[in-house]
Amino acid sequence: MARPTSLPRPRLPDAAPATPLVERAAARPDAGRVRLALVLLIALCQGAIYLCLLPPWQHYDEPTHFEYAWLIANRPGLPQPGDEDRAMRRELATTMLEHRFYWNLPKPNLQAKAAGINVGISELGHPPAYYLLVSLPLRAARQLDLVSQLYLARSVSLILFLMTIAIAAGLVADLTPPGHDLRWAAPLAMALIPPFVDLMTAVNNDVGAVAVLSLFLWGAVRTIRAGLTWRRAAWIVGAALLAALTKNTAAIALPLALLVILIAFWLRRRWRWRWLALTTATAVGAALALTFGWGDAAYWYRGVSDSAQASATRIETAAAPLGSRALLLEAPAGGRTRMLINPIVRTRAPRLAGHTVTAGGWLWADRPAVVATIGLEYTAAQVAGMTKLTQPISATTTPTFVAWTLAVPEQAGVLHYIVTARAPAGAPGPARLFLDGALLVDGAFPAGQPPTFGDAAAQSGTWAGRPFANLVRNPSAEDGWPRLRHWLDQALEQYIHRSPSQSLAALLDTERLGALAIPILVQPAIDSFVESFAWNNVRLNQPIVRYIARGVALLALLGCLAWLLRRRERDPSQRPAIVFLALVGLLVWANTILRPLPLLDDLYIVPAARYTFPAIIATTLAVVGGVRALAPARLRRASLLGLVAGLIWLNAISIQTIWSFYASLPTS
Repeated sequence: MARPTSLPRPRLPDAAPATPLVERAAARPDAGRVRLALVLLIALCQGAIYLCLLPPWQHYDEPTHFEYAWLIANRPGLPQPGDEDRAMRRELATTMLEHRFYWNLPKPNLQAKAAGINVGISELGHPPAYYLLVSLPLRAARQLDLVSQLYLARSVSLILFLMTIAIAAGLVADLTPPGHDLRWAAPLAMALIPPFVDLMTAVNNDVGAVAVLSLFLWGAVRTIRAGLTWRRAAWIVGAALLAALTKNTAAIALPLALLVILIAFWLRRRWRWRWLALTTATAVGAALALTFGWGDAAYWYRGVSDSAQASATRIETAAAPLGSRALLLEAPAGGRTRMLINPIVRTRAPRLAGHTVTAGGWLWADRPAVVATIGLEYTAAQVAGMTKLTQPISATTTPTFVAWTLAVPEQAGVLHYIVTARAPAGAPGPARLFLDGALLVDGAFPAGQPPTFGDAAAQSGTWAGRPFANLVRNPSAEDGWPRLRHWLDQALEQYIHRSPSQSLAALLDTERLGALAIPILVQPAIDSFVESFAWNNVRLNQPIVRYIARGVALLALLGCLAWLLRRRERDPSQRPAIVFLALVGLLVWANTILRPLPLLDDLYIVPAARYTFPAIIATTLAVVGGVRALAPARLRRASLLGLVAGLIWLNAISIQTIWSFYASLPTS
């Protein structure tokens, strides 16, 4: 690989004008070092404030993140899921009580002997890289109390925070000419984003994911800009592997490393970009063909289980009473139950709570005595999870219409039509249950008289002389959509701790997702970027902050578009580097926004902005660079100073809010 002697430093055509004296001062090598030192000093002060401001254990899952590192430091080998040290947990819970951690939670019984002491959700299923790093100083501090060890562990995160700011400065320097405003504005803005600093001074593997993916992005930008060498290839591949060993939110670096190498190679050969687009599209098409199949029933979600159905949920069969297809549910041997879920969208049924409804369909199986149920499940206030209203049915090998009426409780919220199957006891292999014409109707209808549908789609018809509308979508499985291949589905579920099949179904279900996208997915991710702290329970109570943040985000987006439209090509490597950063930012933000899917009940993961922080450099560059690009040339530096002033104001409000919140907690 060729090895350039120096990194190209082209002058951006839209750089702010400056006097010759300022230009010479800004171009001095020591000027950049002084600015970087000043930014790092500000970042250090910021980090120290937030490190001390948040009481012990008051970060996202901090007790169990700390426990992971503590177990590594105090026991041989890596801990496995289920491992714990009872004496340590008792001391940990004691310190949590002392620092008012359980102010809104049931207090643990420290004297309990039969059951372990619950200090939160275990993190032992996560990759170990970050925890190995945090465990290093803990090994030398075993004699200290746990709170002192916690602050020592937080200090490791603070160092990673400073490293991330320095990486951002290096990355921006590789993108811009000497003296450019973004060289100081982008890393300084990063250091002044309160929720980012809050996270980066916590004991949390998100900190490691942010630092390692930032290191990868710097290597990627330098490789695209300066050319591919063995050293740079080792940089990006090594950082990508380390990212995958740190957290699954950073594992995106693995496929991106291959893309970086391809882009750098393309630039070196000076080939046309259209051929790169064609090559990439071909590779993506081949990957889709390998990872996706066709044949699942549209709008039907696979239930979560430890042995997800390998075959498609839709089958063509001559036995189908309606049309040519039916739903297929495979029940594994051993008595385990499988389930298919059809969410009832509120655009079709705005309010069924308190109503009497009729659920039914044509059921049969490939062997007698398969135990099936059809019915509903719903969420209720003050009740965790879903409550089921079903009726057991012993399916036969002949399609048989079954139905029953049920009363939907007044407190019912989210509502689903469900079908389950369980193989007979002692069955030698999996049993197959078929369902056609799945039916949910508002009102009471006779179970002994099958309805008459208008067509094979089974969306409407007459029943006992009365017209009805079927609230189940695709009730006869006539429509299909893609499915993730079983081997990949199982592998991804083990790594990302979510059901890819369910998430894919939710993503394809645009009718249901459309009403939820903005309030449930997009707004929480954007708003928490400026207003959420601790366990997301400390929030800025000034709506003006949220509206200003949304306005700045919109202006930044417009500025980025304006920059792209007016940009003139002078450096062939700058645009690919910026486009690559934009791609990473979009992928990370999309993963965050879609993280709550499939949204099948009221208990879901809020798409917090902390999941976007692995792409914090790309996000900050988009905001700072977009605001700068939208301003007139003579006001660009002033616009950046105004943005920094706004962040300082935001920090003042954030620090006061956090301090007041914890000062007001009850002492008992």
